[in-house]
Amino acid sequence: MIKTSQPKKSKKPRPDRQAEDGSAIVEGAMVFGLFFFLIFAIIEFGLFFVSWSTGRNAATEAAHEAAVSGTDSKADFSAINTVRNQLTQMRGSLDYVIIYRAKSITDRPPVECVNEAEAKRIVPPGDELKPVGVFIDDAGLQNVEAFIWTDVPRPRVACNIYYARHLALVDTDFGYNKAAIEGGSTPSADRFWPAPNRVDKLIGPVDLLGVQVSQTYKSATGMIPTRRLRHNSIIQIESRTAQ
Repeated sequence: MIKTSQPKKSKKPRPDRQAEDGSAIVEGAMVFGLFFFLIFAIIEFGLFFVSWSTGRNAATEAAHEAAVSGTDSKADFSAINTVRNQLTQMRGSLDYVIIYRAKSITDRPPVECVNEAEAKRIVPPGDELKPVGVFIDDAGLQNVEAFIWTDVPRPRVACNIYYARHLALVDTDFGYNKAAIEGGSTPSADRFWPAPNRVDKLIGPVDLLGVQVSQTYKSATGMIPTRRLRHNSIIQIESRTAQ
């Protein structure tokens, strides 16, 4: 008897094998998705931490520079130059720097100073280098040209506000001098609370100097929304004057 060969029937994949292949693809996609999510999260939060810590360090170092400088005419100059040196590590942009007279070691910038800083973030053409700040005593808001230059000034509110446009001047003289502060032809950037007007007595009350650095953090991956970061540091002005 001659056996005739029958064509082999192709084996169809079992339904359970098809299900296993499909689930493997889904599981692989989930694993890779979770992996990339973790990678981006690590990168994003790393950048956020670097930006936050840089802003914090900038405020601390700026307050230290200004406090050590005491009543030296370029105290603010040294402080904002310190901030400028930190800018390359900040992700986003610098909003402003407020150097203010604090009333306690935990004092925040006066609300008048913060409102002024926010209001002048966008300036009209021609006013880019106009000094910004607030000076208020018990009698009310004082005109800049009538700044009271006394031995022991105790203003209720005093602060100088600096923007990126002011930080660009750190390689030049701000015009720190009494004539400029009292209305000279060259306006002084620190005229609302000039360094020579600060109190650094060895005996009696000494001014506390505060620095607030405000920055806007911009996310690299979109995982963290754009947000404002504010860093405060307060240090007592170094006492030097005997009386």
